[in-house]
Amino acid sequence: MNTIGISLALFQSLSILCICMGSLRSVCLEEEQSVIIPYISNRNGQFVSDLNNSTSYQYLYISFKWKTGLHTLQLQKSVQSLSNIHLTWDDGNETLSSSFHDECSYQGNVVGKAGSVAAVSVCGNLNGYVLTTGYEFVIENLDDDYHKTGLHKLTACRVKDFNFIQMKTNNKSRHRRDASDSKKYLEVLLAVDPSVVQFIGKEKVESYVLTIMNIVNRVYKHDTLETDIEVVTTNIFLMTNTDVKAVYVKNDARLTVDRFCAYMASHPRYAVGSKHDISVMITRNAIGPAGYAPITGMCNPTRSCALIKDEGFTSAFIVAHEIAHVIGVYHDGHGNDCGGREFQYSMMASMVQSTLHHYWWSRCSNDRIKQAMPYLTCMNNNPLEDPLKGVSDPLGKAFNLDDQCRYEFGANHISCRSYYGDLCDTLWCAEKSNMRLCKTKRGRPLNGTPCSSGKYWCMDGKCSYHGHNKPRDGKWGEWGSWTSCSTDCEVGIKERSRRCNNPRPAFGGKPCEGDDKEVYTCSTGKECKEYSDLRALQCSALNGIPIRGRAHTWLAYQKEKGQTRSFEDMDLEDGTPCTYENPNNICVKGECWKVGCDGQMNSSETYDDCGVCGGNGSDCKLVKGTYERMFTYERWPPKYERILVIPANSRKIVITEGQSASHFFAVRDPAYGIYYLNGNRRLATRLKKIVMNGAWFEYENQYNRESLKSLGPLRRPLELMMMPQNKYQKARVNYEYVVKKDDFTFEKSKYEWVYDHWTDCSVTCGDGSQHIVNKCIDKDTKESVIDDRCLYVGSKTDEPVKCERKPCDAET
Repeated sequence: MNTIGISLALFQSLSILCICMGSLRSVCLEEEQSVIIPYISNRNGQFVSDLNNSTSYQYLYISFKWKTGLHTLQLQKSVQSLSNIHLTWDDGNETLSSSFHDECSYQGNVVGKAGSVAAVSVCGNLNGYVLTTGYEFVIENLDDDYHKTGLHKLTACRVKDFNFIQMKTNNKSRHRRDASDSKKYLEVLLAVDPSVVQFIGKEKVESYVLTIMNIVNRVYKHDTLETDIEVVTTNIFLMTNTDVKAVYVKNDARLTVDRFCAYMASHPRYAVGSKHDISVMITRNAIGPAGYAPITGMCNPTRSCALIKDEGFTSAFIVAHEIAHVIGVYHDGHGNDCGGREFQYSMMASMVQSTLHHYWWSRCSNDRIKQAMPYLTCMNNNPLEDPLKGVSDPLGKAFNLDDQCRYEFGANHISCRSYYGDLCDTLWCAEKSNMRLCKTKRGRPLNGTPCSSGKYWCMDGKCSYHGHNKPRDGKWGEWGSWTSCSTDCEVGIKERSRRCNNPRPAFGGKPCEGDDKEVYTCSTGKECKEYSDLRALQCSALNGIPIRGRAHTWLAYQKEKGQTRSFEDMDLEDGTPCTYENPNNICVKGECWKVGCDGQMNSSETYDDCGVCGGNGSDCKLVKGTYERMFTYERWPPKYERILVIPANSRKIVITEGQSASHFFAVRDPAYGIYYLNGNRRLATRLKKIVMNGAWFEYENQYNRESLKSLGPLRRPLELMMMPQNKYQKARVNYEYVVKKDDFTFEKSKYEWVYDHWTDCSVTCGDGSQHIVNKCIDKDTKESVIDDRCLYVGSKTDEPVKCERKPCDAET
């Protein structure tokens, strides 16, 4: 597999985390509590019914009176969780799970209040968060008799008017989501510790945390976020004191996060019925900051997690903020130009001050999310639509689910009827006297166990059809259109896909044979005017991550023979060259595809020694020479001395020291003045493998004798420099490389014309002309050489200039 390769020794020894300081509650200028009776209404606030049957509506108006005014919420059902969420907890050596439907989450606004926001849970009562001009409302049922009384508690907090923030974000240049972009689904497991359950109450905790996630989903739907992300809650795990003891360290959020990540990765049973992309722990215990999370951990079970300090519904913004960190987003102003007062209310400000009334995603956050999405393949699947696949060869009938439950838990147990996932994924059982309390020993039912109707049975953890209908094999539908070429110069890729739906396999029929996607190379026939190192660009996405209090620069790296070191299991982007030595072979879906120099897949066409496709070397020349010099300086330390310029497109580069000396090489980019190797007058390493201007180099310094080698091709020129260390030692450097015959970089850098003498005036009297005659010299030795060496560095003679002699005799 080809993956982004970087030097990981320091990175792997640390968890890269982000801390969010401070509380999220807005500054409450004045707080008051009231008792209200909300009801279902029409848009005008007129009574329609009480709240008991509210979940049957896709669209809903709910009104309540507060002070002297009537407030009407205009709501729409929010799909931010699976239809069957599993509340899971441990009891000794058993895992218990109770499933429930989330039909309660709604989002919307207050009628007639521009910029207002509502995120509430409506299941016979009203719980949630409403923000309107000047006020934040927190609404919750007053007591357990709300079904009879309809009484609710409203906490109103008067806050500053942030209209200037809203106007600012409205005036920002926004880019609407491209309809062609694929939607991303972020599946969340919530781990709720006992401190939250005790504070909220076990009977309310499901509704409470789902309301928080309702707000989180709304944050990711904001029109300033250009990537379409659906936040889906899959599981709620109620942690026990034993669980908390295993992960929680008082006032040490970092260590708690590390332990929580490891704990969740080693306890997959808590993710009942559906896998998740990220685990979020919510606590009211002291952790120090408001939130803590790794950066770039998404899709990696050992790092995809976050820790949140629960402070009410506004904690949703900390959840959204920390999730963004795990996706790979940094704070605004940290390593980017989105800093300052202008961004203090952005979602990724270092001090989170966002609320539903005033929050937005910055340009820098959008850019980072777009960079990360191609690597986060775990967010591609839609958990809301997960059809079962057919089984080609189902087994015979064995024991039914009830039988197996009796064998596992005793005679009074049968299959759990309240479990709405795939019954074959895990054997869930319940006592007949309490069918909503389910338990499991974390094993699957036996293959062949009947499930659903009599024509279905379990096979490899799936409930699959095996009815008496004749098996129907799947057939492919038509191919879709080709995508555009991934690059506008040199070689890229294009792809098209098809679906196994003409017809779909059924009744035990075979799935379609062959690939559902075709990928081919493509080329515009144009040469790239400027080289762009795609591998290095993808590694640079990690720049700015703080380790031990400072940022680092991440460089591309590859192992011998084209293998690469991996970072966080992220595949290289499709179309990235597999190696630097053979840039034609490209990465596609994590695999290296062979491509000839003619741009055709599996072609045997190769470059010759100087980069001519299909060439035989007749257009090549070997540049070879020796640099010798004694360094004499009046002042010490001296400056770097240039040995030679290695031109672009050079191959088979070999630089060696002819003798042991304390002087050492350095390599510089002439365009930017950046030293890739041994800069700052220091010999930084004895052995190094490094990418420099698109070529993979191996540097070695053994016993003060250096060598620098690369197969090339070099994409931009490099300067080979030397740092003198001893003025009594002679420097001797041998060099060679191969280029095309029409490349005269060496001649131009090695030789030059210098003044030799003036010619005589062309006349003996009157006006004439004369010019300077130059001689060709070696720049290093300053000695004269034959004129042919300077053939490609300009003219031997300069432009003629006027010369005057005494006037000619008029009579002659």
